[in-house]
Amino acid sequence: MNMVAKTMALVFGVLLILVGLAGFIPNPVIGSEGSLEIDTIGNAMHLVFGAILLFNTRKGESTAAMGLYLVAGFSFLMAAVGYKEVGSYGKAMLFGTVVVTPALNYFHAGLATVLVISGLMNTSSRQLLRD
Repeated sequence: MNMVAKTMALVFGVLLILVGLAGFIPNPVIGSEGSLEIDTIGNAMHLVFGAILLFNTRKGESTAAMGLYLVAGFSFLMAAVGYKEVGSYGKAMLFGTVVVTPALNYFHAGLATVLVISGLMNTSSRQLLRD
């Protein structure tokens, strides 16, 4: 049986953990001085998002889909509130702790979109608590 949502949650969980870890290493793409200006709290947030996705792959297909939707919801919230704070230019502190920039808003919006699409690929029999 194909486990599309479970596989996607595993892939995106690992990618988010790698993004979170890469933010702690000085580089030109991710981190406090990179194109995606992510501070320590933002890096920790990506690590937690990745851990949530990996944790939800342990049980089954619909549980993995729920994890994808959960992380997508948080990512969409970060993008929406971040866009409200900075618009399409500038930089601001979100909730007084997380740095947001337009590039991060696009990253979170794109992440949310891809995670929702991945969750829709759920191959279980569409029962929410089946696993």
